Parts: sequence; C-alpha cells; structure tokens
Amino acid sequence: AALERQQGWGRQLGLTGLTGSGYMLGKVLVALGIAVMPILVVFTVGALTGARFDEGWMWPASGALALLGAVPFALYGLAAALLFRSEAAVSAASGILVVLAFFGNLFMPLSGTLLEIARFTPIYGIAALTRWPQLEGTIVSMEDGTLSSDPLWAVVLNVVAWTVVFAVICLIASRRTTRRG
Repeated sequence: AALERQQGWGRQLGLTGLTGSGYMLGKVLVALGIAVMPILVVFTVGALTGARFDEGWMWPASGALALLGAVPFALYGLAAALLFRSEAAVSAASGILVVLAFFGNLFMPLSGTLLEIARFTPIYGIAALTRWPQLEGTIVSMEDGTLSSDPLWAVVLNVVAWTVVFAVICLIASRRTTRRG
C-alpha cells in the first residue's frame, strides 16, 4: 500500500467510486488470502511431523482463529502504509511488530509486571485466542511454574479493541491522504 501511494495508485482509485472503507476492506481481504497459505503450511507440517490435538475440532478451530488474527494486523500494516510515505513503512511496521511480539508474550512466556503489561498489547490477544482451543487461557509462570488463566472475554476484548483502534487509524489516515490541499 505504501508503494501504491508512492506510485500514484491512490489518485487512480480516487477517480473511482471506491470509498476509504471499501479500500480498507479490499486490503484486509487480500491480507486474509495471503495469510491462508502460511497457516496451511504450518498445520500441514505439524500434522506430518506428529503434532496432535486432543480432539479433531481443535485443528480447524486453531487455524480459523489464527486467520482471524490476520484481520487486526492487516489493518496495522495498512495504517503504517497510510501514515508513512515511502518504503520506510515496511521497515517501521516490521520493527514495531517485533517489539510488540516480545511484549505480547509471543517469544517466551512472561511473568510478573511484564505479563501484566503484555495483556494490553495487540499480539497478546491474538496469540491467546489462537491457543485457546488447546490451553483455554492457561498461562504457565516462568518463575515458579504456577498456572494462571485469562478469561475468554478479556482475550476477545483485546482482539476487538485493537482491531477497532487499527481500523480507526486507517480511516483517519486515509482521509488525511485523500484530502485536497
């Protein structure tokens, strides 16, 4: 999207009847289409190497939740493309995503204050929701191995809230970029 803006594609779209929200929907659908392939590859490799779920329904449920997790991050990527005017959008979005992944309890289990902070990050909700069919919100502490749990409503609220935040940023940024000076 950042390169499209640089090459003037936005002006072409401006001549059509496509609205800002229509553009966002199109970009999200493309991102979902692209996200299907790695999800299928990971699940196929897992099945071929002996990965197991307790019940068969957990395979498609985890895959569908992982795909659902692509929605807020498609909006995140689009927001970065709309806010930054060059290829720097990709670098900035990727760098911030790595930091969010660390603070989102994705790389290694966090505990204490870091875990409490992680619960408010965008990646935490997606990761917890994707793992929900297997773990039902269970978290193992790195300090002493004790178990705690996140309620499903809190995880879903995290995902919905961040999806809305990224969508609003996209709408504001797209209106800013199409405004006539």
